[in-house]
Amino acid sequence: TIVLPLGKLSILAASIYYLWPINLRWPSKRDLGRGLVHGAVLCVVPILFLASGGLELLPTAPLKEKMVRIGFLDHFYLLVTLISLANAGFEEWFFRGFIVSQLQRRFSIKITTILGAIFFMPHHFVILVNYMPLEWNLLFTAGTGVAGAYWTYFRARGESLYTLYLSHLICDLIIVGIGGTLLLGL
Repeated sequence: TIVLPLGKLSILAASIYYLWPINLRWPSKRDLGRGLVHGAVLCVVPILFLASGGLELLPTAPLKEKMVRIGFLDHFYLLVTLISLANAGFEEWFFRGFIVSQLQRRFSIKITTILGAIFFMPHHFVILVNYMPLEWNLLFTAGTGVAGAYWTYFRARGESLYTLYLSHLICDLIIVGIGGTLLLGL
């Protein structure tokens, strides 16, 4: 259970080392509006999966047992919010801030987008491998790759990290928040 936090901290440390100071400006209304739109677009499939009873297809008992065991239920919505805020920030800073900036120096937007998605996927595979069968893990990891490609493409085209952060945050809140609510029967 220590691997995930250490992985996130190493991502943050590596990206700060290579990017600091990153040229971030205060987000504009356009950044925020585009982030909401991007988040809504990316969450269509997860929302349809959850709304159609997709969780019933998964062996969710191990994840549910762990969430109950560590006391996640006591402060579920607060923890989902805090985890989502931090996760989206770490991942956008590292993958779209650091990785994309490095890839863009060497490759076209098309190759940057493909490689950005490929680099984004293993991180999620490792997280999910303990909670679901391989075929479901591969499917969800592929979905994460699509989101990674989407965010990478828009970052390579000059989209603000704020826009992508908000988009990613919305996706995390929907997938973890709604998925967790349905899983736990809250």
